[in-house]
Amino acid sequence: CESAQHLLQIRVRERDAVMLALNEHAIFPGVHYRDNTDYRMYAFAQGTCPNAAAASQEIISLPMHLRMTKSDVDLISELVIKYAR
Repeated sequence: CESAQHLLQIRVRERDAVMLALNEHAIFPGVHYRDNTDYRMYAFAQGTCPNAAAASQEIISLPMHLRMTKSDVDLISELVIKYAR
């Protein structure tokens, strides 16, 4: 199985703080994963998937687009390492 490579996701402990720090540098990561039990139709199963719940609080989708330069990648990498510690 190979990745479609349409998302570049990482897990960090303090997702929201890391995202805010990146935003201060005009870098705007996304959140593309939510635990299914967060949706109303599956709320009855809340608490049954602790790994999914944890992942949904930690996953960030990093910027990835055709106009990114190596400098962009280097900067994002450096900042993620700095703020995700």
